[in-house]
Amino acid sequence: MRCSKAERYISLKLDNHLSARNARALKEHLRMCPSCTDIYKQYTELEARLAEIPSPEYPPYLHHRIMSNLPAKKKRSALQRYGLGYATASLVILLSLWAGTIVGKMVIEPQDDYLSQTQSEYEAIYFGEHTILEYYDE
Repeated sequence: MRCSKAERYISLKLDNHLSARNARALKEHLRMCPSCTDIYKQYTELEARLAEIPSPEYPPYLHHRIMSNLPAKKKRSALQRYGLGYATASLVILLSLWAGTIVGKMVIEPQDDYLSQTQSEYEAIYFGEHTILEYYDE
């Protein structure tokens, strides 16, 4: 193991985020490398000294004072919040109506040949041979 990797592992070990397998590899490296052992001792000594520092006592009103001095959020009106949503929805509806009209014109083309057909040809083509119209005509 290289010393740069061992230094990362030392930090992870002190934060209790090092896996058992990597901890064994670090222990083996520390046994053979005096410079990394010194770094490990310095880190552990620093951690112990930082733990000895007492946490400061803050007055109870401090939190309220900090929160009241923060800039207030600007409240937007309902029109500002949803205005863009309504505009987008209206645009989508208009575009879909326009596209539906164009597609409808392309699909349903006027056919002049049905005017030249007789009634029986028309019924056979559009209603099939056995339709309900035959039974009602009788």
